[in-house]
Amino acid sequence: MNDVRTKSGDPVSGRRLCWGASLVAIAAAANGCHARIATRASTPAKPSEAPPLIVELASHENLLYVRRANGRLYRWDTATGDTRLLEQEGFVAIAPDGSVAVTHKKLEPRGSRVEVWDLATERLLRTRVFGNGADRFLVAKGAVLLVESEPPRPPGPPMPPRSLVELPIVDTTLWNLQSDQLRKVRGFDPHPSTGCRFAPAGLRLACANWRGLSWRDLDHPQWDGSIALAPEWKEPRTDVVLTYKSKPQAEAPWTFWESLAWTGDGNRIVLAYARSGDPPECRLERWTPGDQAKAGKDSERLATVHRRCNIKVLAASRDGNRFVTSEYPSHLVLRRAPKYEAIEIAPVDATQAAFLPGDERFVTAHRDGLQLWDARTLGLLAKWP
Repeated sequence: MNDVRTKSGDPVSGRRLCWGASLVAIAAAANGCHARIATRASTPAKPSEAPPLIVELASHENLLYVRRANGRLYRWDTATGDTRLLEQEGFVAIAPDGSVAVTHKKLEPRGSRVEVWDLATERLLRTRVFGNGADRFLVAKGAVLLVESEPPRPPGPPMPPRSLVELPIVDTTLWNLQSDQLRKVRGFDPHPSTGCRFAPAGLRLACANWRGLSWRDLDHPQWDGSIALAPEWKEPRTDVVLTYKSKPQAEAPWTFWESLAWTGDGNRIVLAYARSGDPPECRLERWTPGDQAKAGKDSERLATVHRRCNIKVLAASRDGNRFVTSEYPSHLVLRRAPKYEAIEIAPVDATQAAFLPGDERFVTAHRDGLQLWDARTLGLLAKWP
């Protein structure tokens, strides 16, 4: 340290002045440090935010498309590990075969702009503005299924209580991407809670709820039908007042529909559902839609569980002989021919899954990202991110 001399030239006095200045600086720094410590103590640290939930997967060759709940779309090359975030925002649906995806933007004061993108080239294919708005999107390679918003209604008399109003039949709009034409399709609601799913290729659509399973080929209207789930679960009603004009009736079987998935070839449907009452029971079935299915002749019971249970089918292989499921309480499971017994992969929850072409690998989506598995050995091959 250099001496700081006073007017008298005394170097010692200079040292004293320097030390005095240092003490003042140290005290100020200490006060500032204590103030920062007090501030930190009074303001707890915020936990790191979890990434947005993965809500949809689609695969094409080695490419996996990942849609998060914030509307961003990622492309993960499972062969090289390369990842790309697409520039567009507001993605609301991906075609199961990874061919196209849909973005949605609300317009002011009313309406929606819906755009369809080719994922191979990332080019815009179609754009359409729905003047009253649109939501609830499903997309296949050749079409988009959506619900158009109704135009504003003039003020009128008050509606009756909700309990007295029957649930409406949703009329959806099918947007043909080749002809750029719209047409109404009655009775199919693309909302995720209703369980409608497009087949991996083509316009075959299946829907399930607590009442039953229905399907339709939107290109061939004659290919459609429906079946009731578990008719043997129906029980006679006890609240019916018997008169000479009335007869005992059977209640519809109250079932908890869990999930459905198309096999990769688009020819069969794998369905899981459960009894809502006692005794507890879960069923895993495979259906081949067609004329025979109307009579219930073309279904296969793959598994039955007689305990508290739920089985969520996340993905089915192309040949329909392997299924990735998420089962109660928190187990990632593979079921495969011929016995379809539950083979635990990991004691974790999964929300989405997809088989890659060839059915030799599959991907599962979790809260922290994706995991790539070997379908034969069930070994973990890679993680993303």
